[in-house]
Amino acid sequence: MHSIIKGKYFRQTETGWLVRNSGRMSNIWQGVRQVLHLLPDATMCQVKGGQQVLFWEDRWLQDRPPLSVFANNLPNEARRLTVSEMILNGDWNFDFLQAVLPKNLVMQIRLHPFPQGSDVDVPIWRFTPSGRFTLKTAYELTQVDAAVQPQPEPCWKAIWRTPSPQRTRSFLWLAAHQCLLTNAERSRKHLVPNATCPICRGGPETILHVIRDCPYARGVWSHFLAEEPNDLFFQSNLSSWIRYYVTGRSGVIDASLFAILCWKLWKNKNIQAFEKKLATMEEMIAAVTLYVQQVRWAFEGRAQSWEVIA
Repeated sequence: MHSIIKGKYFRQTETGWLVRNSGRMSNIWQGVRQVLHLLPDATMCQVKGGQQVLFWEDRWLQDRPPLSVFANNLPNEARRLTVSEMILNGDWNFDFLQAVLPKNLVMQIRLHPFPQGSDVDVPIWRFTPSGRFTLKTAYELTQVDAAVQPQPEPCWKAIWRTPSPQRTRSFLWLAAHQCLLTNAERSRKHLVPNATCPICRGGPETILHVIRDCPYARGVWSHFLAEEPNDLFFQSNLSSWIRYYVTGRSGVIDASLFAILCWKLWKNKNIQAFEKKLATMEEMIAAVTLYVQQVRWAFEGRAQSWEVIA
């Protein structure tokens, strides 16, 4: 089946495989097209000989996106270097790496095993221990990402129905519409010299980075994700992620906790930016837990009051 789809809908060029624009598409291919955007994040390269995987443009370093995302002033000719070509005199080319990458990434690369031999590098599926693709994990990924997109209106209605303070609902509405000013947006408007997150210094500060993908935010979320599939939680795009959790599809993170934690992480980021103060993860977790309890008590008391009146 994969050979038929590849022959009918793909064409090979000098730079790789491109999807053909075809007016007649089978139902199978239409379904595949809806989830193609998930593949870069769902797969990564397992480095063996290091002669096929591109050091800067392929995803190969644990949970990191391609390293070119984090590089500053990376020469164009370096982008096509393979992993094995970044080894100099039996060690990583640290002089070059330290010139273009943050220190935490250089340290992570230092701990990564060297490619050995001439074995061919292989792509693997990130959501199974064996690295093999399974329909079950692929289906779970599409559910989190809402690959079959519902109408957007229920998302907005669900945000305003979230049992949390008005300020948190307003924040989620702005976040879902991408109307918040981050360093990435400031950099795009030439208001700041770079888009780097001031908390982790490891990537551009987007809305999703602040409230989910920053190592600081991931550490806080992980405390509340005891039974949630963490890999899937951290994969979907911003609008799909918000839609999934405010509509109550998760059995672990309820809509109230989700809204409050997103808002708290954003507020903490602003305190760090303007007051140069950053709460520890333990302080953040304790503050969120207390605030969620207070909100739940308030909403339960309101519901009981309405029952008495009725």
